[in-house]
Amino acid sequence: MAKKRSKKVAKKRGSARVGKKTSRRGRPPSSATLQRISTDLLMREVARREREAGKLAEERERLLARIEEIDAELSVLGDAPVAARTMPVSKKRGGKRGPRPKNSMTLEEAIVKTLNGKTMGVTELAQAVLKSGYKTNAANFRTMVNQTLLRSNRIKKVARGKYTTA
Repeated sequence: MAKKRSKKVAKKRGSARVGKKTSRRGRPPSSATLQRISTDLLMREVARREREAGKLAEERERLLARIEEIDAELSVLGDAPVAARTMPVSKKRGGKRGPRPKNSMTLEEAIVKTLNGKTMGVTELAQAVLKSGYKTNAANFRTMVNQTLLRSNRIKKVARGKYTTA
């Protein structure tokens, strides 16, 4: 014989109905709820969102105009105006630190040229490559050197952490 459930448990389980606005466990509402909404109600919601978007666009334009005024005031005071941008620098271009430097050779070629019969560790090699004139914006250049060492067929591992040309 099955055990009877208390009334509280039965109420909890029955509370997550299909027509209810909130969904259980963070799931999006089922399409059955959208089918119950009238076309008129959907059209009113679209119109409301368009009005809201228009208001936000107007506010954005006002703020950009204010930024231009501030930049003009700064230039009068002698400070260079801040470059106009719509998002923080860290999010712009993936957080890069400026334009990509141009090198006459690839990182692998620079490593092979630096090694040239010598045996070096990764950190020592990374510093030597930078001293040889290789330019980079990498925050972790040593990691880039290590990846290149592991991937290259022109470089061989002599001992743990020590590499030379093949």
